[in-house]
Amino acid sequence: MRPAVQKWFATIGSEGCFALSIIEGGRQGCSECDAVELLDEGQKRGFLDSEFLVLKHAEFMSLVAGGEWTYQKLSTPEEIASYKPQPGDVTVEEWVWKYQHFMLRRNGQLIDTLGDSQTRLRGKMVSIRLFRRKSWGKS
Repeated sequence: MRPAVQKWFATIGSEGCFALSIIEGGRQGCSECDAVELLDEGQKRGFLDSEFLVLKHAEFMSLVAGGEWTYQKLSTPEEIASYKPQPGDVTVEEWVWKYQHFMLRRNGQLIDTLGDSQTRLRGKMVSIRLFRRKSWGKS
């Protein structure tokens, strides 16, 4: 087991919601063991920082889902309102209440890595993080 593994897992719980949402979006039903390996590899490659904040969005999605991906942040009301989902899009929504929290949207449903977080229950969506596959590579 890696040194300070408990601290590592505690950090995932408080800071890793965006990374975990990318993992579930890019590899639906990913096991917890595989998710841990992806987080570890993402840190080793510099796609995630030491607190699991995503630094290289498209690159991390490529690690998770294979192939090449684009990343775009939609944050103005006009951008959000004009977004029309395309087949294969992976969207992670940023919500804010007292804290910032990210949740994957799949088939109209929000997938909350914390279950039913207070941010989901009381907050509002402020941006959409859009991932689109550029090309088909490894799966």
